[in-house]
Amino acid sequence: MDRVYPGWDEAADWSLLLERESFFYLVLSAVAAIFFLLVRAILAWYADRLLRIPRFHLREHATRAGAAFFSAPEIKQ
Repeated sequence: MDRVYPGWDEAADWSLLLERESFFYLVLSAVAAIFFLLVRAILAWYADRLLRIPRFHLREHATRAGAAFFSAPEIKQ
């Protein structure tokens, strides 16, 4: 790493991550969440564009359910 980026070990405060275990797990979980969201987005694009597989869109179903739950019912006379 010193050939590519000299001083990389001093560029970040590594001791903060190593000394505080809870902060390390917080950073690790944030990095993992971003990684898995990126993988999900790539797989969704692949399924939509190349495989033409219909997907379950949770946001659309939640919107429809919320509209049905919070709107006033129609009364037929």
